[in-house]
Amino acid sequence: MLAWQVKDSMNREWDGLAEAASALALVHASACDALLGCDTLDDIVTCCGDDRVCRALLALAQSRGPLGTLAGRVVLQAMVPALMEIASRHPGVEPEEYVSTAWLVIMSLDGARVRRAVLTRLVLDTLKVLSREKGRRSRLDLLATLDDDLTLAWACADRSDAEPLLDRARALHLVTDSTAALLRSIYDDGMAPALAASVHGLTHAAARQRSSSTIRRLRVHRDALLAA
Repeated sequence: MLAWQVKDSMNREWDGLAEAASALALVHASACDALLGCDTLDDIVTCCGDDRVCRALLALAQSRGPLGTLAGRVVLQAMVPALMEIASRHPGVEPEEYVSTAWLVIMSLDGARVRRAVLTRLVLDTLKVLSREKGRRSRLDLLATLDDDLTLAWACADRSDAEPLLDRARALHLVTDSTAALLRSIYDDGMAPALAASVHGLTHAAARQRSSSTIRRLRVHRDALLAA
């Protein structure tokens, strides 16, 4: 099936579920104040961008209680637009695989340990799993594409991923949160740059320009980054 067909199918299934299931029961079971006032399941889906809501629904889904499946399905519905947009641009993975993998991630991610943007983290983790399964470029290959002194510095310092360095760069105000997230997707999570651009709502050209200018800035401040 094509991405738009999978999206339509998921939406039709959702419409039937939304008519039959009780939003009020889910609001009560979640014990999340941010959901008070939600009258429909669609209202709850809209609220999933709130980290408090997403964490509460993940906890409920993973509890395997009577409303767990419904809670998980709500989170999945909130992910569908982003997943199918990405699937439509990157046909190397069947759209159905995005959905099935997202469900596994929903049932395994510890939302309490995610500092921010839980819904985005769910999408990114889904792509990360798919990337590993499909044998996309390894982290070392991606780091090598930087082809500059910074890559060598990472290697010599035995830093196996981008997270510590990006945290230091953010502390030194060398990179914004949004650009750090983009670079983390590419150099830590192992996404192809074009795919990472789609996830973060950027064109490939814009992502490339932002990444390049940031890498140049980090290179200038290499000593400060390594000493921090």
